[in-house]
Amino acid sequence: MSRTPGLAVIGTVAIDEVETPFGKRERAFGGSASYFSYAASFFSPVSLVAVVGSDFPSEFLEILKERPIDLSHLERSSGKTFFWRGRYRFDMNTAETLETQLNVLTEFDPQPKFKSNPEFLFLANIDPILQERVLDQVGKPKARFVACDTMNFWIEKKRPDLMRVLGRVDAIVVNENEARQLAEDASLIRAAQKIHLSQPTLSEHVRELEKELGRPLFVRRGRVIALTEAGRVFEPRAVRAVAAVEDARRAVVELDGLVRGSLLVGASTTPGIYVLPAIVAAFRQRHPGVEIALRIGNSRVIEERIRANELDLGVVGGHGLMPGERCLAAGLLDELVLVVSPRHPWAARRDVPPAWLADQPLLLREEGSATRQVTERALQAAGVKVGPALELDHTEAIKQAVMAGLGAAFISVYAVRGELETRRLRALRLRGMRIRRHFHVLHNEVRAISASAAAFVALLAVPPRTLRRGGEPHASRPVYRER
Repeated sequence: MSRTPGLAVIGTVAIDEVETPFGKRERAFGGSASYFSYAASFFSPVSLVAVVGSDFPSEFLEILKERPIDLSHLERSSGKTFFWRGRYRFDMNTAETLETQLNVLTEFDPQPKFKSNPEFLFLANIDPILQERVLDQVGKPKARFVACDTMNFWIEKKRPDLMRVLGRVDAIVVNENEARQLAEDASLIRAAQKIHLSQPTLSEHVRELEKELGRPLFVRRGRVIALTEAGRVFEPRAVRAVAAVEDARRAVVELDGLVRGSLLVGASTTPGIYVLPAIVAAFRQRHPGVEIALRIGNSRVIEERIRANELDLGVVGGHGLMPGERCLAAGLLDELVLVVSPRHPWAARRDVPPAWLADQPLLLREEGSATRQVTERALQAAGVKVGPALELDHTEAIKQAVMAGLGAAFISVYAVRGELETRRLRALRLRGMRIRRHFHVLHNEVRAISASAAAFVALLAVPPRTLRRGGEPHASRPVYRER
């Protein structure tokens, strides 16, 4: 039995592999409980409750031992340590999970034995079922203050379990995306207000609704909650009803014009990094009372988030229409140009025969990228065969690879303006063909188009350079797609 800590934390101690646009680190010291314990130890002694495998490096333990952290509840089990592999793009607020191996965490059953209850308890990011077990042992009212952490995986996979935990804690730590996902609301302010609604209150609302309908909506078996047949019938109609209420609220707010409101825009890499920042700046200048946020991912990710009703608008490149979408207008034009290093044999040419690509290594974006889809469709339609390809997951990485002489690539003119002006890259075309596309605006058909969304769409008709000069809108209209 260990001494009583002022602060106890339960969570993951992990081995991570992390990729960013600036580098990659394998077998890094990771885990939510690791980082929280180390940081908190500068303010208070900490007791760490976690499990690691036999492969956990001793040098990582030495890092924890440097601080006033009680490791008597850090179990070591046979097997591998919890492993997470993820990627951060230029939006460092959002992590893309590439691989998760629970390993020893699957058998972890925390049973902390303190002489007396800790005054403060932090439930770091871990399975909500384990968080709840710890709450049963040392949570409120025993602890003076309890907070918890979570992530998108648990919000999506174990929402009922997580909501029970939230009803028993004093605070929750989440990032902006997780808050919006948890509250199912694009407005960060409204999301915070919704999260503040306790689980007992939500449970009472459900019981009242089931009483009114005369049928149970959920079947509860121990810790598992599932929809009944009535619940499955009710759910899609409830989603539409909530969306209608939200649209009604927006309509009332917009009676005052664009004085206040919120807008969450998602964009694929090319428009998100090279086109939309100027438009977002112009939007903020014209409508300072509207809270606007921009989230960046590849086209597939943005389309998925639109379908999940997590974004107000999505801006992607390419012409492919998904089922249920329709193209309302033509918009901002983009061209993909062939770029090579200044040292490349083609660097002095204005164009090259398409057949030459057969002997040229071509650098491509990852699957799900609209730039890749448009390039492959155009080359296939023209009967052009390409040489061996190297796949990279970001435009900036492709530009660096081209400058390093690893091959050629088709990149948006918006993305290479700076490199062409400084002559770090050379642009040319395939003889007899040009690869062009429009940027498309996606919208979920469940919700009405708000005034703030319409105002943003209107700004997409203004060429980015014109926006910076404060000129009049361009005559072309944006592509607009509804789901």
